[in-house]
Formats: sequence, C-alpha cells, structure tokens
Amino acid sequence: MVKVYWIRHKNHTDIMTEGYVGISNNFENRLKFHKEKNKNKKLRNAMTKYGNDIVTDIVYEFHDKEEALRKEYELRPSEFIGWNLAPGGGMPPSINDYPDAIEKIRQSIKDLNMTPYCEETHSKESKGKRKKTIDKKCYRWYHNPETLEYKLIATSEDQIPEGWQPGRKPKVKQKKRIRGIDYECNSKTWEITDPDGNKYIVTNLKRWCKERDLPYFGAIRSGKWKGWFFNKA
Repeated sequence: MVKVYWIRHKNHTDIMTEGYVGISNNFENRLKFHKEKNKNKKLRNAMTKYGNDIVTDIVYEFHDKEEALRKEYELRPSEFIGWNLAPGGGMPPSINDYPDAIEKIRQSIKDLNMTPYCEETHSKESKGKRKKTIDKKCYRWYHNPETLEYKLIATSEDQIPEGWQPGRKPKVKQKKRIRGIDYECNSKTWEITDPDGNKYIVTNLKRWCKERDLPYFGAIRSGKWKGWFFNKA
C-alpha cells in the first residue's frame, strides 16, 4: 500500500495549505527519515520547533503509486505550500535513474583506491572481514612524491613501486621559526625614556631590557627604574 500522509501542528486543520504532505510505501522508514536526515529545512525546523505538538496522519491509502502521486498533486499543486518546498505528484530524483553517473562514480572510486565502508552500506560482519583481509595482506598507503599519486598496496604480496614512500601524501616540512626574527614574543609596543631624555619605541620589551642590562620585571611592574620610564604606547 502507498500511503499519503500529512505532518502537521496539532492546531492545523486545513490540509490544503498547512503542514507537509508526502507519500511513501514504507511509512515508518519515511517518518524516521524526516526526523533524522530530512533535507527540507522548512519541515525540519518546524518539527524541531514544535516537538511533541507535531501530529502525523495517514490521510489516504492506494494500491497504485500513480494514484497516490495524483492525490499528492491535488493537495500540493504548486511549490511552497505549507511546509512543502516542491509541488506534489513527482518522485524525488534517484541515482538509479542515471546509470552513466553511477559508472562515473564507480570509476572515480576505483581510480582513487577508495573503499566507501560505513555503517549505512556495510554490516559489522562485512567490515570485520575487510579488516582481517587488510591485516593479513598488510595493506599500507604509499605515494609517489613526484606525481602525488597514492594507493593501498598489499605489502605482503605486491612489490612497492620504486621511489614510492609511506603515507597517502608527502609530509610538508615546516620551516622552523626563530623568536625575535620571524616573530616577536611580546606584541605590545612601549615608549621608553632614558635618564637623558632620549625616547625609544620598542615592541619586544624583554629582549630590549636584556640587551641593556635593565630589569624587565621591575620596568613593567612600576613603569620606572633609576631615571628610566616605561609607558605602553
């Protein structure tokens, strides 16, 4: 049976203008989708906002999907009615309708040596079997440092290409930064006056004081020392 359902606020009374209308031959799974993976932001926000005040009704049941689609179109003849974004009467596009795209995705995954294992596509037994195979054949990532090509290699069976290095991508060596040359450890700017009245603008007070045998902590604590004056610029 294909069901036409109405998701609404408990105070909604007009199915033609309020709430969300949809169809499904597996109503329980469809409702779970709306709660967990819904891409309709308007409906998702409404369900989050109203929470326990949301009511879901099955308003029609049909043996034929085409009849259900026609009824959905009657209830939602245009876009942006209630919480619906699209008009009714049409099925969402499916990747299965585009065999060329499926083949292109398969080829891309193969070229990149990617294995899309996840909770939604593989069982625990399948993932466990994969892990045992990886451990048994000692699969490791290797890359070509010149072309940046990388792939998984069964090191217990296959020869590692000449010049290839461990890892998917080469590690970028960070240039060591030198304090006082590449960066200043004290970013504050100070205006300093010596006993003769000469003024200095300093951005690294600690190093400046050290070079002149002046007490750094005394300078910042009191702002003066034996005729010297230290002020933040």
